[in-house]
Amino acid sequence: LQAAPYDWRLAPSDLEARDAFFTRMALQLEGLKLQHGRPAVVVSHSYGDTLVRYFMRWVEAPNGGRRGRGWVNQHLHAYVPIAGPMLGTPKAISAMLAGETSDTSALHSFSRFLKKQAPHAFINPDFRAGLLRSWGSGLLLLPQGGEAIWGTKSMSPSDGLSPFDGGEGGRGARSQGTVLCLNSEPGREGCEEALTVPESLDLLHEQAGSAFRLRSRQRRPPGRPEEAAALPEGPLHWASPFTPLPYAPTLRIFCLYGTGLQTEMAYNYQTHQEPGAEAGGEGSSSAPDGEPAKARGFSIDSDGVLFGDGDGTVPLVSLGYLCVKGWRDGRLGLN
Repeated sequence: LQAAPYDWRLAPSDLEARDAFFTRMALQLEGLKLQHGRPAVVVSHSYGDTLVRYFMRWVEAPNGGRRGRGWVNQHLHAYVPIAGPMLGTPKAISAMLAGETSDTSALHSFSRFLKKQAPHAFINPDFRAGLLRSWGSGLLLLPQGGEAIWGTKSMSPSDGLSPFDGGEGGRGARSQGTVLCLNSEPGREGCEEALTVPESLDLLHEQAGSAFRLRSRQRRPPGRPEEAAALPEGPLHWASPFTPLPYAPTLRIFCLYGTGLQTEMAYNYQTHQEPGAEAGGEGSSSAPDGEPAKARGFSIDSDGVLFGDGDGTVPLVSLGYLCVKGWRDGRLGLN
């Protein structure tokens, strides 16, 4: 049994550039086969699954590990992802947009007080959001697949599939495809702005600033399968969940994940104008990504989290889609 520890803050390309992480993993697997005379079983957990799928594409690529076609088939007997966030999670949008998740929603209006009184503390939601945006790994936890996976304002493939539909978030029944419900007035019924996953990602990139947008372009693959198919060989291609797995006809895949737990799917936010900033302009921020925040502020409602099925952190569609359908359906060309 050999471990492959990594710095979970970094994007895959940064792990290789700084630590030669994937080069060392390839040498480990070659050494294990040489020592035992048979290919290894690779077990991954959470973000580690993203790294393993990246590695399997990187290791055979001529501009990556340069081992050539068939290396994965020769050196991996089985691949076992445990709780892999294969298609990301809406929780990452909320955390990077406003530093808020269900864990902090109980603070509600106290969060706005913390922004003024403790600008450099981790309990300040703006600081948390900036810190999370500064980690390259977080970009690969943002939802992938667009409306085809996460749904539209009127329907979602996840609707009606869990006992937690609607959560505790009120504002009437709505599709889980509406990931963000924004209102400027507390207690308002319905949504002044109802945003799907692609629209929520657009809002995040608008609010987060130019430094984040640059990191996103460099490290986050495009979210739709047709866009991934057009990517040239390289880090974005290897990181995309919609890039086909390498040719490995004897490789076995065992997907392990939990279900039946309340898992964050959508959010209700109250929006407000940050003091001391012009509408549409940029105000001051203590966020560690070094980028001034937009003037628009977001505070999660005290009952503002809507839940669906999953393992408590990652929604079921992200945990299971590729395992149950994506890699089994030959028409999709992912395996």
